[in-house]
Amino acid sequence: MSRRDPYIIRRLNFRKVVVVTLISLLLVILILFAFITESDIPFNLQNRIRVHREHPSLILVDLMPAFVFILLYPMHRIMNRAIGEYEDRVKESQMIVDRNTKFARELSEGEDPEPYPEMIESELGKALRMIQLNIKSGRRKEKEQTWIAEGKDIISKILREYHDPGELSYQILQALNGYIQATQGAFYVFDEVEGRLTNTATYAYNRRKYVTQEFRIGQGLVGQCAYEMDFIHRTEIPDDYVTITSGILGDRKPGSILLVPLITNEALQGVLEFAFINPRIPKLTIQYLLELGEIIARTLLNLKLNLRTRELQEESRQLTEVLRRNEQQLQENAREMQSAQQKLESANIQLENKIVEANHAQSRLHLLLEYASEVISIYDESFRLTWISPSVINILGYTVEEMMGGKDMERIGRNDVVRIRKMLEQLKESPGRIEQLEYSFIRKNGERIFLRTYCRNMLEDSSIGGFVLNTTDITESKQVEKEQRLKSRMQSLSENSLDLIMRLSASGMIHYVNPVVEDYTGIAPGSILNRSCGDVAFQKEFAELMGRILSEMNRRPVKKNLQATLPMLMGEYRAERILSVDAIPEFLDGELETILVVGHDITEAKRIEKEIKVQNRKVQDSITYAERIQSSILPEPAHIRKAFPKSFIYY
Repeated sequence: MSRRDPYIIRRLNFRKVVVVTLISLLLVILILFAFITESDIPFNLQNRIRVHREHPSLILVDLMPAFVFILLYPMHRIMNRAIGEYEDRVKESQMIVDRNTKFARELSEGEDPEPYPEMIESELGKALRMIQLNIKSGRRKEKEQTWIAEGKDIISKILREYHDPGELSYQILQALNGYIQATQGAFYVFDEVEGRLTNTATYAYNRRKYVTQEFRIGQGLVGQCAYEMDFIHRTEIPDDYVTITSGILGDRKPGSILLVPLITNEALQGVLEFAFINPRIPKLTIQYLLELGEIIARTLLNLKLNLRTRELQEESRQLTEVLRRNEQQLQENAREMQSAQQKLESANIQLENKIVEANHAQSRLHLLLEYASEVISIYDESFRLTWISPSVINILGYTVEEMMGGKDMERIGRNDVVRIRKMLEQLKESPGRIEQLEYSFIRKNGERIFLRTYCRNMLEDSSIGGFVLNTTDITESKQVEKEQRLKSRMQSLSENSLDLIMRLSASGMIHYVNPVVEDYTGIAPGSILNRSCGDVAFQKEFAELMGRILSEMNRRPVKKNLQATLPMLMGEYRAERILSVDAIPEFLDGELETILVVGHDITEAKRIEKEIKVQNRKVQDSITYAERIQSSILPEPAHIRKAFPKSFIYY
């Protein structure tokens, strides 16, 4: 529809109204003409006036054009208004179509247009928005894959150019530190014979560091990464990390640490360790390092095999030369064989010593697990406990045999058991994913403690074949959080309040009182804090009030209002104060944690209320007495009306 169409339609509608009105006027003239002609009188003004006088109903016929115009003109206005509204809707639709067209054109040209608010009101707009989101998602994924591919190309080029393990590890660290924006990095190569991880290169703050360190399997974070053959990402760095687990950080503590094992054909070849300033490491960086780890591990394995091959070739060449030179010297060869026999015996002795060292290392590992600060446990695919570290006896109070016998789930609340099983069910579908869960546990001595468990799905790892749970005791941190929470709540209350404010635990321990408590009890706040209500020498009435509050709150924890009368000494006189007390329960995780007690002195209000009652009673007595006097003096109203029929009584 063009812009002139509504205007033309309006004019046509108005013309129709005029035409119909003219037709009705012509019809009136024809009716008058026929009526006068039928009466055989001339058609003139005088005859028409005479006919109207004789027949007044013809006046209604004359007014018919006016009635037609009055009837059609409002309809014409309504139609014009409808046309205007239709025009507005058409313009709005055209504007939305133009915006969608512009949005689609910019999207097709590779731009990222900004969506407008009315876009989601139409199906086309929703479809264009979904197309934009899909394009952005595809570009992001393509950018991530390109970033990973470019990083692999950089490292692959280094792997092709360098063949010395030391120089190769340094070049890899130098390239990776800049590519993943790490501040420090270390490269550890695994020696299968010695069973150790040796630091071959360290790179920090764009400078090469000369650090020599070794870790055994399971020792520190480097050894733990090698033992688990999985990456480790830590954001909570312990203060003693440098002396226990790290070899590259010096006296500085990073925001986060990432350790990636170098594995090929299920064999460990080394470990990469990186430190970052930021606590958050992008998942794309972890994915890139995991994919790159296999490539580096395969190259390290090839370098080791080539080095061993060259060594064997050199030894073979030397042996051939020796045999060729000494071919005719049998006696000397015999002596050499005897010497070789002696070397073999020495090698056997060394091997036995290594076995003893391995046993000692196993014993040390057992001791470390026994006195560790966390409990490590493994559950199979059916959620049955298959292994638990010896440290459980120090942390939970139960032996390994008792935990294997079912104590692992018996001493946990029913809801927490359901949460643990639900977490394991979710992890069962997500290999390599890590979940965290906090719950309470009852130790063997009956003490309730709080535990935090990190669970990792390692069902696909043939050496473990289950879920690995790392559990630590967080009871002390929970208590600190609770104390801080209670303290922060109390700080929000006004210390200058005239009301009595107290916060009690469910067992009666007093966590907070404001200075007004001294006015009611005569005891300073410092002598009350962090003490049980039963241990404080309150007055009998105040102690009974506290006992009543604790009893009713533990029985049914809902808000209650109580009143208590407390004695008060004013010099030699003894008075009473009436206290209105509101007891408000406070919950944590669905359990009663604390009770907020707010007391307000209503002595003056009670005194005023009592005085009002006395005054009301006096007024009522006066009214009653006046009525009695009036009834005794005046005759009955019936007698008065009988004596004075046309009178009335005014009191």
